[in-house]
Amino acid sequence: MKRKLGFIFILLLLFVAVRIWIFQMYYIPGDVMSPTIEPGDRVLVFKPIYKFRNPHRGEIVIFKDPRQGKRSYGRRCVAIGGDTIEMREGLVHINGSVLHEPYLFPAPPDTIDWPPEVDVWNNWGPYTVSPRSIFVMGDNRGAATDFDSRFDGMLDVRHVIGKVIHSF
Repeated sequence: MKRKLGFIFILLLLFVAVRIWIFQMYYIPGDVMSPTIEPGDRVLVFKPIYKFRNPHRGEIVIFKDPRQGKRSYGRRCVAIGGDTIEMREGLVHINGSVLHEPYLFPAPPDTIDWPPEVDVWNNWGPYTVSPRSIFVMGDNRGAATDFDSRFDGMLDVRHVIGKVIHSF
């Protein structure tokens, strides 16, 4: 009996360690990452990967809101430190080349109700991404109501929790 309790205790410790330091589930409530991650989906996040390297372009990352730290968001890393990013005629350009984005939500630019002084869909930039920072946006660019680098600036990689490896 004592041996079984010891085994159960060790399993419980391993489970807690994995949950805290390696994998974690996150709930995605909104549609800012549609169609890649739909509202209500859960994602599995691999946490230690960015202890060994910075995020790469195209990866979906989970990060703490740098403005207040209480909320976590999931966004796609569109540009990395040293990149020059801009949008021209509705297409993202990285270092002068058009970024291929097959994951985007197919919303025509004229259906998005942005303030008239802001043309965040069609034309902005160029911006140079700071070292140890990334530029993040959702796949459904018209639904960006929370953290988005177009409005909130570059995201320091120290706020990144981990990489989304699966959604369901």
